[in-house]
Amino acid sequence: MMMVMWQLVIAAVYSGEPAQFESLRLLNVLLVDEDDNVPHFLQKHYQFAVKENLPSGIIVGKMPLTLDLSLESQL
Repeated sequence: MMMVMWQLVIAAVYSGEPAQFESLRLLNVLLVDEDDNVPHFLQKHYQFAVKENLPSGIIVGKMPLTLDLSLESQL
């Protein structure tokens, strides 16, 4: 069993009126992997746009992982 930890920076930017607003948060993700293959994100950066006034709990994007560097097997 292997544990992998990522620290993700979440940046929320509001570019409407009256002024632009930005908020940054740090999200720690701990993954317990049972087959000893270290997973990797497929991209270094991800960007998602979210419309205003959506209900809470909505999925705004996905960040797929791969189990090897050849990107043949995806989670």
